[in-house]
Amino acid sequence: MLDWLSKLNDAANAPRHEHRKTTSDFEQSVRSQFNRVLGVGCQGMLAELLAIEPTDR
Repeated sequence: MLDWLSKLNDAANAPRHEHRKTTSDFEQSVRSQFNRVLGVGCQGMLAELLAIEPTDR
């Protein structure tokens, strides 16, 4: 489930490695991950997090 967070982090760190990606690729990567978090066109990560039920320990 935290794979999306890792991908978002990679996209955020991409400017440090501009020589590897074009600006267009970077923007598309960030947009894609942002949409995944919000649930644009898919089950969003925020909805998944809100659906987690607390457990008694």
